[in-house]
Amino acid sequence: MSDNNTSILIVLGAPNSPCFSIYRQEGAYILLTGGYGPHFNTTDKPHAWYARQYLKGKGIPSHQILDSVESRNTVEDATLSKPLITTLQPALVTIITSDFHLHRAGLIFCDVYQHIVPLRFIAAPSYALRLEELQALMKHESNAIQNLLSNGIKV
Repeated sequence: MSDNNTSILIVLGAPNSPCFSIYRQEGAYILLTGGYGPHFNTTDKPHAWYARQYLKGKGIPSHQILDSVESRNTVEDATLSKPLITTLQPALVTIITSDFHLHRAGLIFCDVYQHIVPLRFIAAPSYALRLEELQALMKHESNAIQNLLSNGIKV
């Protein structure tokens, strides 16, 4: 797979809508993240499994969806996906995440990946959230970014 035309989308549990248009334009491979966690998935299957079913249902062929990363948080999204990305050596990796999470995801992925591959970040809009929910998520992101800046990237 390592050629100048290969592109991989890493979807960080965000709405999948940007994934479709990029897939159609670039024919990118898709790497889904998300395992289990009390704040995002308490079911008997990893979050990435549900995302895979959704994308397949939308017509994305199974061979375009890479092995999933069963992560519990954004740091694990980056650290657990890095070995696969390093092995595959794509020309570009696009990280898709929610708009309120984009800044923190950028800080983490740029630190973990350390220039091994060009990164592009795309925000999925959070227009379906109520204002109170969005404000709470933005406050969480602000606190998490401050923690990263003060203490570094930690799993």
